Amino acid sequence: MNGDGTGKLDRRRFLAGAAAVTAGAAGCAGRRAGKRCPASPAVFSLTRQRPALADLTGGRQPNILFILTDQERYAGNLPPTLKRPNFERLAANAVNFRNTFCAYPLCSPSRSAILSGKYPHQTGVLQNVIFPVGTNELPNDQPQIGSVLAAAGYRIGYKGKWDLSRGPTYYRMNLKDRGNAGDYGFEGHCGKVPDQEYGMNADGQVVDMSCEWIKGQQKGKPWFLCCSIINPHDICHPQLKPDQTIRPDAVLPSSLHDDLKNKPADQRQMRDSTIAHFNQVIHPGAKPFNQYNERDWKLFLSFYYDLIELTDRYVGRLFAALEDTGQLDDTIIVYSSDHGELGGAHGFSGKYEGYEEDLHIPLYLCHPALERREITALTSNVSIAPSIAALAGAKWPAPIPGRDLSAWLTGQAGPAPEAVFSETETNVNYGLYKRVMATRMARAGRWKFSYSFHDVSDGQLYDLAADPMEMNNLFHDPAHAAERRELAAMMRAWQRETGDHLELPKDI
Repeated sequence: MNGDGTGKLDRRRFLAGAAAVTAGAAGCAGRRAGKRCPASPAVFSLTRQRPALADLTGGRQPNILFILTDQERYAGNLPPTLKRPNFERLAANAVNFRNTFCAYPLCSPSRSAILSGKYPHQTGVLQNVIFPVGTNELPNDQPQIGSVLAAAGYRIGYKGKWDLSRGPTYYRMNLKDRGNAGDYGFEGHCGKVPDQEYGMNADGQVVDMSCEWIKGQQKGKPWFLCCSIINPHDICHPQLKPDQTIRPDAVLPSSLHDDLKNKPADQRQMRDSTIAHFNQVIHPGAKPFNQYNERDWKLFLSFYYDLIELTDRYVGRLFAALEDTGQLDDTIIVYSSDHGELGGAHGFSGKYEGYEEDLHIPLYLCHPALERREITALTSNVSIAPSIAALAGAKWPAPIPGRDLSAWLTGQAGPAPEAVFSETETNVNYGLYKRVMATRMARAGRWKFSYSFHDVSDGQLYDLAADPMEMNNLFHDPAHAAERRELAAMMRAWQRETGDHLELPKDI
């Protein structure tokens, strides 16, 4: 979107986005009158331990830079032709958790899982905060990455998209007012913050502010900064694409024309009615997604890949800030995204449907002294929070389902869960967006199982080794009843352990 609100963007401005420098920092004014911002983070009694990479950092607590992008697929689901020199630089000295999946393929719920180490049905953040339904905000009196690291002696900062609470003007239908990280104790995210919806408007400013924050840190005092970059989330607004060029690597997914006949009925309802027209609500005059032809989808993918390459340039500027201040060798970089992008898979754009394209996300932990390696075990983004705590030399102060993955960083044996889990849930009756349903997903080995509750009671079972594109739903196939029952048992156990308010039927 242009500064004049027209939604138009020329190609030159798009290409210059990564190089734009916007000076200044957000003011410090409380979200509510009289409230101190940043708020004092909640205090927890921590069990201290040696930082997980102490042998590489001289025993010191390292600085931790968490680069969180929005709507970025795992690299293995992207063309190898993408120009991402800074991502490659990061990966060269990183442990790649190559089978990491998000706890919920939607922005706010997944971010609540990342910060808290809990599943969204435990945090209460079950929908995006932009929907005026329910409380749906991350509790600020429970442990989250910022408050835990503050208790461990860190300065904690946050720049960019937050999307976990609502500011005062939200209730006057300013849906961009998605609250402040400063209300949770983070520095640099109080009062007016950059646009939290359009990366082309905000990301340059967010990265500039992050670099200035890094440069302002006191040597010898450990810090944690989350730099939350919006893009490639602008793919939610494909009308922003500045031209009609199609990249040669914009190859259509083989599942594009899936008829969904053997899938739960709500998928056809969403693809062919509600979600298809949601694009027109945001951008009047736009073509509904269910009317996209193959050229439209290629333009869509071209824009998505351009946005990922644009984001990579911002990563380079963060590297430069660490180098210019002599802090690169004392800083661990964690790189991840809240969820992926369907990009035409099964005829869908966006996220939420729980296919591999929107569940599978990047997770890299980088330090100049780390050896490049890949971890193939299944992992979840609920494990990011306790792993960062271990890097800072602290154990998480409360029981959570997330696991500390830090042992893998130095070649030791780490935790190996037999399954990973994800969920979705919505109870929205708002204009065109009407959906009352929930899903729970379990994945173990080659098998993936999910069940849809409420308006649609049906399931999915895929053999990902034989059917990686998830075209053949085996849920009702008697030949695979044993696999269905085994994963259903895993899901029931997970639901009990995590206090899920839903319960899988006993006859599944």
